[in-house]
Amino acid sequence: ARFFAPLLFMATLSWAKMSYNEALQLAQQGRFSAEVLKAFKEQHNYAQKHSPLAMKVETKVNLAALLLDMGNAEGDPARYSALYHDCIMYSEEALVLRPGDRESIANLRNARNALSIRGGAA
Repeated sequence: ARFFAPLLFMATLSWAKMSYNEALQLAQQGRFSAEVLKAFKEQHNYAQKHSPLAMKVETKVNLAALLLDMGNAEGDPARYSALYHDCIMYSEEALVLRPGDRESIANLRNARNALSIRGGAA
């Protein structure tokens, strides 16, 4: 999945062990973990309350892309199914904010396809 670099300067969350920018760099390298996911979710939650629309969408798109990549790497059906479902949820939320967003459409399609191929309900 493709990740967007932050469009605007985003505050580093002081309570996060890893900054969003650090987590984004790791995700772009395919090095994701629970800590990376936590940083993405914290940035997403922050952006939903304090950022302009563009950043709200970008954090949803990036979080969905991370969840898709993590699902693709996961071997446990219950875990990858949950990751794909979360990807679908964030992609649909991004499409409500920015209808027709190509990255959101791609994440949504890829998560549904993965569920169909690997097993699980789309």
